[in-house]
Amino acid sequence: MFTVKGQLADGSLVAIKRLNEEHAKDREFQTEVEIFRIAEHPNLLRLRGFCMTPTEWLLVYPYMVNGDVALCLRERPESLAPLDWPIRKRIALGSAKGLAYLHDHCDPKIVHRDVKAANIFLDEDLEAIVGDFGLAKLMHREDTHVTTAVHGAIGHIAPEYLSTGKCSEKTDVFGYGVHHWSESFRSCSARQC
Repeated sequence: MFTVKGQLADGSLVAIKRLNEEHAKDREFQTEVEIFRIAEHPNLLRLRGFCMTPTEWLLVYPYMVNGDVALCLRERPESLAPLDWPIRKRIALGSAKGLAYLHDHCDPKIVHRDVKAANIFLDEDLEAIVGDFGLAKLMHREDTHVTTAVHGAIGHIAPEYLSTGKCSEKTDVFGYGVHHWSESFRSCSARQC
């Protein structure tokens, strides 16, 4: 899987995600398209379009000019001021609102399963946009968890999910906590904030 920058006929910039792993392509593609049919929120990445050919599966999203939180915290050019705490707080609240919408307002509810700094994008105003739903699970409202193969980034996976294979909204909350606190403090230790 890789993403490239593109431009539409109207001049708007887009990110084009190309799924190329044969075993994951079908599942991830269907999951992402289904999520965008169910969920629409200002703090969730929107799908602009998709394309399926016998050799390529493409997903098209708005281009996020400020990249993702991981890049913005770790690889921010010295010429730009570090993200101050009010901006970091706004990013934390925005991503929390996006996750809360997935958990509390979608039917079926959606568990992201891969909450990490690289999957929280920043638009031109540094607003948090939760994205990359390829590993997400849709759950019936009455279910407390779903048992599944463990997926996600090492270090961001909740211990109980890792040991039991049971994921729920709580596994996203764990990833959210690891993402926001560890990334914010790691970047501050590398550069004085």
